[in-house]
Amino acid sequence: MAGGRRERFAALKYDEVLPALADKAVQYGGTSVGESDLSSLGLTEDAVKCYADHGIVQLFPWQRDCLCLPGVLAGERNLVYAAPTSAGKTLVAEIILLKRVLETGKRGLFILPFISVAKEKLLYLHSLYRSVGIQVQGYMGTLNPAGGMHSWDVAVCTIEKANSLVNRLLEEDAVSSLGIIVVDELHLVKDRHRGKILELLLSKLLYHVKQQQCAHGLANSIQIIGMSATLPNIDLYSKWLRSEIFRTDFRPVPLTEYLFSNGKFYAKNFEFVRSLPNDFVLPNDNENVVGLCLETVLSGCGVLVFCSTKAWCERLAVLIAEAIKQLLSCSGSLTAKLSALIESEKQRHFMDSFLTIAGVMDPVLRSTLPYAVGFHHAGLTMEERERLENGFRKSLVRILVATSTLSSGVNLPAKRVIIRAPWGDPTKSGPCLDSYMYKQMTGRAGRKGLDTQGRVPILLILQIELPKAGVGVFAECRQ
Repeated sequence: MAGGRRERFAALKYDEVLPALADKAVQYGGTSVGESDLSSLGLTEDAVKCYADHGIVQLFPWQRDCLCLPGVLAGERNLVYAAPTSAGKTLVAEIILLKRVLETGKRGLFILPFISVAKEKLLYLHSLYRSVGIQVQGYMGTLNPAGGMHSWDVAVCTIEKANSLVNRLLEEDAVSSLGIIVVDELHLVKDRHRGKILELLLSKLLYHVKQQQCAHGLANSIQIIGMSATLPNIDLYSKWLRSEIFRTDFRPVPLTEYLFSNGKFYAKNFEFVRSLPNDFVLPNDNENVVGLCLETVLSGCGVLVFCSTKAWCERLAVLIAEAIKQLLSCSGSLTAKLSALIESEKQRHFMDSFLTIAGVMDPVLRSTLPYAVGFHHAGLTMEERERLENGFRKSLVRILVATSTLSSGVNLPAKRVIIRAPWGDPTKSGPCLDSYMYKQMTGRAGRKGLDTQGRVPILLILQIELPKAGVGVFAECRQ
């Protein structure tokens, strides 16, 4: 719709583009809400088809109820909602964004916190929306659209780039060309480094909307949609953004969380569940990290291991790779299964692919990747990290040891997530893992479409003993 096509869509009547919802007998806010397919939301046939081509034809009940809150689909009300990772949060925002842009002919911003996640979303929305004539461009890192401000209907941006865009639109008195802003990871408003930028951005938009209401009587000239997996004070966000609220605990793939210590699995209430099988109790694996990884790898699945520092990631990746190397030199059924999984021609081609990046390869990765073990942190280049992520998706990397940077938004098919320790560093002197980061890390497992199993263990490895909540570094864990 960029350029001349925007006027063509703007000239169409609402009923010609987006059939009204009135005849669908939608019951707002309830649990029984009429039809659950996308056509019941008033999307065009082309829009419904573009989602069907991506495998999306039905809504979860919570998505339907959220979309049907008063004024949300009509663009009259802002929306703040919270749902667990992989519950389908983004689809709700995408549908509102699509509907708003098509209906009004105005533009939209989709704001994400990290470049890697923004790139992934840019590619997805571009392939999704192009069949309905919506041009999607991106502002992230060094990427800026060649056609400038007039080349897009939807812009996918990082927080800082979005703030610059809004500033420019305000300077040019063109902010009214925006019809909707979507903010993923809204909780980052409280982040001590980047939160002030996001808060300032949203405050400017709220002020503009208020001015438009006073001057022209417009109900809601720019709709704001905010979402997150973790919004403990969602009522405050809603009051600030003057929005509707929706929250759900639904997960399409349920997670089973365990504590692990001294070779034993415990439920969250500290009740003993089971011991690690003897086959996976290995020499020189004092805390059973290698055994926990192998138990999952030999079932044909991948493992993510989170550590708090880059150095810790590399050390642990080397330790796991060395253990696998020793195991492969032995004989037995366990060794045969492991060898069949990680020794292949595809594995060798994957190793060679790293040399095409810059002709060199990180020496630690060179020592671990032959055993399907990798690490992922900010010390690697963006290309190296993307290669590792793709390798994990293709099961060429079976065990990926990462810092928390991997926990936000990247879709990886992890069957098991191991949080190495709840402390900020190996000496236990760092801050305790907070609830937000814990949920982000555990949310990497059991992602819809990537994991079909119903039970996805999430393991929190505690060193030496199971501590008591509310004691020492766990003083903030009472709740």
